[in-house]
Amino acid sequence: MMARSDIPIRFGEIPSQYENGFAKLISLLGSESAQELLEALKEVPPTMDYLTMTSELDQKVSTIPHDDVADIVFALLPLSTLQADLDTPASNIAESISREIERSDSESLKLTSEVRERFKGFLVELLSSPPLKIAGKARNLQLEDEHVFQEARIVTDIRPVFGDDAASHPEGAIIVHTLKLSYLDGNQFKNFYISIDARDARVLRNLLERADTKAGGLRNVLKAADVPHIDVREEEQ
Repeated sequence: MMARSDIPIRFGEIPSQYENGFAKLISLLGSESAQELLEALKEVPPTMDYLTMTSELDQKVSTIPHDDVADIVFALLPLSTLQADLDTPASNIAESISREIERSDSESLKLTSEVRERFKGFLVELLSSPPLKIAGKARNLQLEDEHVFQEARIVTDIRPVFGDDAASHPEGAIIVHTLKLSYLDGNQFKNFYISIDARDARVLRNLLERADTKAGGLRNVLKAADVPHIDVREEEQ
């Protein structure tokens, strides 16, 4: 499964990329699958990574297709973060989402008055599950920064060095890496580009390896203190 870009949900709005998840939740209303999802969600370990939570739920839910579970989790995790950020009851979040769904032009999100109330109740039950509440608080802490890293890419190219005669054969060439950092600023994706050379790449590699080592030591401290480690995002990019 491809990694998804996780845009925060703000009060009074639903980014289009989460509509599939809410449509899948609406389709489950009144079914045995809805209850199965609720029960399974109570048993999964807290995690901020939607792929990890999807995998955990897949092992406990037999009546909902994997892709549907993934869409649902992808929509629920940002909602849990919003709830933690606003420090508001799940019922307020459910009411806001229901209102926004009613304004949507998507046929899969159409709600009658009766279905709307059932959807709100279902959403409140889901958001009240301990794993989602803990994940929401953890994600809220993770995002408590001015900029949040999303992804990176390095483009490597050769740049020829010419002498006085630009039409002649190059006198030499240099290899240059351009590091592209994509980050979240509020709810907007932004990019930052920086030129690095081979030495810079080694410095960054050593720093990242050191960060991994320090994280491993801290995980051991948490384990010794019997404090569960809540994983952030473990999928490969």
